[in-house]
Amino acid sequence: MKQLILFFYSFMMASTPILARVQPSQTEVFPINPLTTKLVNQEQLGDSATTQRPLFLREPAKEQEDKLEDLPQLVDFNSVEICHEHNQDVLRCCTYYLTHRLDAAQMSDAANYIFKWSISSADVKIVMSVFVSELFTHQEHMAYVMAYMAASSYHCLTKQMKSPDEDTYIEIVTTLLHFYEQNKDLSGDVKILEEYLHLQKKNKLVKQLKEEFQIIQQFQ
Repeated sequence: MKQLILFFYSFMMASTPILARVQPSQTEVFPINPLTTKLVNQEQLGDSATTQRPLFLREPAKEQEDKLEDLPQLVDFNSVEICHEHNQDVLRCCTYYLTHRLDAAQMSDAANYIFKWSISSADVKIVMSVFVSELFTHQEHMAYVMAYMAASSYHCLTKQMKSPDEDTYIEIVTTLLHFYEQNKDLSGDVKILEEYLHLQKKNKLVKQLKEEFQIIQQFQ
């Protein structure tokens, strides 16, 4: 895990980061509400039994002015205590990242905040699977590694759990896949994410993720 984090950090510090390859757009926000918990049924989810889960709920797109949001200023996360003091701030950055497109003006700022908080915080453990490791190994996938970290931090912090349980892991990956669907026109297709979307459409994703989680548990 440490090697993968260092690998990711090298890309984050590159002079032309993946998040900066598209120009900021006038309409930044997804045509969706922020992360919202709602009771949904199997037909709506397509691949899950009825459950409480955070969802992105679609609403009519609205024209947005190109204005900056009040995201927190980056601080020096040099202790777990300082990280803990800024849990609410990182939640704001996670929500921004997961509800905006990759060409939004502050995506790099939000990503930098989430990343630096995540590697120093003791409040959330980012779990790894073969699926996530595959994302880590390609530079062009880094925006989606960041989305996975943001989704992990968001779901664990809002549930007040240090490490995701099985249901939360499924929510994290589902959030990532939705983010990918909203951004694939900017990033291009990502093979591993396309494979998971295919599993979702075949109602096989939850089974796959449960199997992955059992493997994760063996290495905890």
